[in-house]
Amino acid sequence: MRIARFRSSLDADDGGIFTAVIASSAALADEHDIAIAARRIAGDPAGLHTRSRARIVALPASLAGRLRATNRLVAAADLVTLEGPWDPWNPLTAATCVARRTPYLCVAHGSWSHFVKDRYPAKHLKKLLWWGLVEHWVVRGGAGIWWTTEREKRSSIGTFPGIPDRDPVVELATEDLRGKRDTASHDPGVLQLVTLTRIHPLKRLDDLVRAVAGLAAAPYGLRVHLSIVGDGPPEVIAGLTALAADLGVADRITWTGPLWGDARIAPLASADIYVCPGPESFGMAVAEALSANLPVVVSDEVALAGEIEEAGAGAVFRYADVPDLTAALARVAAAVADSGYGTAPRQLRERRFSPQAFRRRFSESGLIPRL
Repeated sequence: MRIARFRSSLDADDGGIFTAVIASSAALADEHDIAIAARRIAGDPAGLHTRSRARIVALPASLAGRLRATNRLVAAADLVTLEGPWDPWNPLTAATCVARRTPYLCVAHGSWSHFVKDRYPAKHLKKLLWWGLVEHWVVRGGAGIWWTTEREKRSSIGTFPGIPDRDPVVELATEDLRGKRDTASHDPGVLQLVTLTRIHPLKRLDDLVRAVAGLAAAPYGLRVHLSIVGDGPPEVIAGLTALAADLGVADRITWTGPLWGDARIAPLASADIYVCPGPESFGMAVAEALSANLPVVVSDEVALAGEIEEAGAGAVFRYADVPDLTAALARVAAAVADSGYGTAPRQLRERRFSPQAFRRRFSESGLIPRL
């Protein structure tokens, strides 16, 4: 099958969505011909092709050029995916699919979840207006919605009116980080924590800074170091660094900034525990940590939390509860210092997020036969 995936951008700064598109395309490329089309492409297209095993297509910025490029891609495809709502070009792509009788799927990547509604009600009202005027009709005209987790599906249905409850969940694939663990490179007496994230208030990194201070204090008294990999607004980063200084843990936190490729994986490879303090509709970085056989500590607002707890691959804490986060980190740290987690994290990744598992779910989901 020829699949054309339309994105507004293909940029590592997009975080988990970028990784999701790259890894799932690479997994599908064993059985399908994949093209990824985006208005903005950051990085070397040849490198992106190598990672994704997909054709990388830069969409023109002009209306006439976009119309021609979209028409060519849709005409040559058996299936189109619209990757992410709120893209003003989605109605054009959807209309082209309808005119060409090419079925399309909508992929929300968490953009319909309740998190924005709960924290930024004014922004949610703007999205609700766009939903009623435009996006709702784009969804209704499609062949279905590709959900990545059951929690994403339930949250979206409860947040935006008219989302149908008929489509299956197909969890995403992650890139294989087997053999990337390298704990010999750091002081064994220091607990190494890492998080890969977009630095934003919604991600609750202030809770994680406070948890680092809590681990260093009584009753835990742990030597701990946290690496924060990612970028964000300067004022948000300044506020977090000031908080770390006020709590006396500024020297226990490294801000790496954005990293890509092997440089992005290096902090995972040398860590003891991966931490995700905020909400995630899927959690690509969490799944990557599992791939590297790294135990994870996640909030109960992370969609993969139940699977992590059931598999014994880490610990789950109550979202926005700093004492519970601190205690969960201390429990996992004690387990790591004792006998560790064996291969439980890696085994969970193999069962749920490997390319083979993803291809099987995609084929069995009913989306393709229904088209």
